[in-house]
Amino acid sequence: MGAEVLGELGEQRESLLRTTRRLEDADQDLSKSRVIIRKLSREVLYNKIILILIIILEVGILVGLLVLKFAHL
Repeated sequence: MGAEVLGELGEQRESLLRTTRRLEDADQDLSKSRVIIRKLSREVLYNKIILILIIILEVGILVGLLVLKFAHL
């Protein structure tokens, strides 16, 4: 009976060790994913800033053209 219990405990220990390794691997994958998501978020923010600057530039050009057009009348 004691040997049976020891055998079962050994199996459970191996199972726990495998689970621990899988969790460590998953944690590493999540860390890599966090880094990638941060980079993507930064790129999205930069793209939004560039689009806003382009819109401001276009509005400025339109206002300038309107001023030039109506200033000569």
